[in-house]
Amino acid sequence: MRPHSPALRRVTPDLQASSEETLHLTSDMEQHNWARVQMDHQEARQLIRRAEWALSIVSAVTLLFSVLVSLILPRQVTEPLVNLKEAMDHAAKGIMRSTSNSTEVAKSWSLQKASKT
Repeated sequence: MRPHSPALRRVTPDLQASSEETLHLTSDMEQHNWARVQMDHQEARQLIRRAEWALSIVSAVTLLFSVLVSLILPRQVTEPLVNLKEAMDHAAKGIMRSTSNSTEVAKSWSLQKASKT
């Protein structure tokens, strides 16, 4: 085909229009995809912010719980031990005062054995 052939002259405007339409559609698709990328990026930032807040809240609750446990648990454990020690002290004083009563001696020995185990 020669450059100035009548067939080429008829097809050239159609090719030009098709090319412009393809460029226009490609540009529209690029803009649409870029808008979606930006929207997805913004949604990801929001998810990260929510996750940070949730993690902060969980950390604060955990810290508060551990402080409360560290204050309450020692009292729960030491109070019975202090009571047992006082009972042992009273029992030991009672043994020194009245060694003649064998039932008191037996009770105090059983208390001592219970405290050692």
